[in-house]
Amino acid sequence: MSYVRLFVKAALSPFIMLVVVFSLYLLWTHFGMPQDDVMVGRVRALFDTYGLSVALISSFLEVLLLVGWYFPGSVVIFLSVLVADSWTQVLAAVVVVTIGMQAGYTLNYVIGKYGWYKLLLRFGLRTSIEETQKKMERYGMRFLLFSYWHPGLGSVSATVAGILQYPTKTFFLTSLWCVLFWNVVWGLIVYSVGERSLELFFSWPFILGILCAWTAVRFIGLVREAKKVSI
Repeated sequence: MSYVRLFVKAALSPFIMLVVVFSLYLLWTHFGMPQDDVMVGRVRALFDTYGLSVALISSFLEVLLLVGWYFPGSVVIFLSVLVADSWTQVLAAVVVVTIGMQAGYTLNYVIGKYGWYKLLLRFGLRTSIEETQKKMERYGMRFLLFSYWHPGLGSVSATVAGILQYPTKTFFLTSLWCVLFWNVVWGLIVYSVGERSLELFFSWPFILGILCAWTAVRFIGLVREAKKVSI
């Protein structure tokens, strides 16, 4: 059993995520995209013009398989709550974003159930799908709760749930509960902290910390699996 090999395997997905986030950061700075306060102002203007339909469509796209990897986190729920002026608007945002994300995750489930995901394997999803499949075979639908904190991870888990042919009703209800749980958690945090949450959660120390923790958890899991096999 090579610990170096296991560590490299554990760090692969977090490293890919880091590359994606860093690429987005370079594009953001290169094209002079707006700072946090300006971006929030523009999002508020969109909401004033189009209402929560913006959040509904954006949240649906954010959790789609492969597409979700190009978001640094639950961006839609963050911005939807930031532009809210009251708890009533926060509640409305959480409900609408939950509906959009649940629709997206359900589509991912269908893509996995009927084998359409195979068309996307060439984009580097094979490793993530295979690893997630092992975890879901071990933990069952409970694994959705641990992966839905990030749309990219959740999209893979929802797809794998379809691949494993979990009952549609079981997936839908479990997925809905997990989506609602994380949206409430993020919503409460963002509304309490305010616009500083963007600076905190989208800062490099926080992102690198999450990726390191993710690598550590994956590494520990791989070591345990390797020891069981060697016994």
